Amino acid sequence: MDAGTIAFNKSMLENAEKSTGMGGKRFLGWTANGAEAWISYNFDRATKDLTIDSTVNLELMLDEDATLADVRVSVKRGATNRADVDDLLRRSRRDMSGQIKPSTIKYFIRLKNAVNSKVSPAFEKGIPTKTIFRMVTNSIYAGGVDEKDFRWIDAMSAYNLPEGEYFTWEALPDIIED
Repeated sequence: MDAGTIAFNKSMLENAEKSTGMGGKRFLGWTANGAEAWISYNFDRATKDLTIDSTVNLELMLDEDATLADVRVSVKRGATNRADVDDLLRRSRRDMSGQIKPSTIKYFIRLKNAVNSKVSPAFEKGIPTKTIFRMVTNSIYAGGVDEKDFRWIDAMSAYNLPEGEYFTWEALPDIIED
């Protein structure tokens, strides 16, 4: 590894070590009624509490008249956003990855239910394992790379999360939202 990469990685880890937590949100699309749908997470470092919220019942995004986002739009928690969703989508078109599909919504439903119910194997004594933290951050907001930011991998290391047992998302409870 070159000296620049080593310095960058060290800087990212230091930023994570100084942080009080991590969070962000991801745009999912519009409901059949035209409401914006976002999913967000927050991890509080002091309490080690991880939560996921959404602006709409995620089941609504499975409706055939819902419009799912065709590119990934993720925003850091607390970031000032002066652009509307259409502008964020337009700016994200250069990277056409991250399209939301019905299977993505089903994944988010499982993820949200597992996180908010603190079920095993995703949690150990109420603390999220590294596996669930990685799943949440990678699918919603994985962190940033500017000089004041950090990535999920840096947070996971700085926050001393338990290893936990290995599992896949299919092992999470498949519960329909209310």
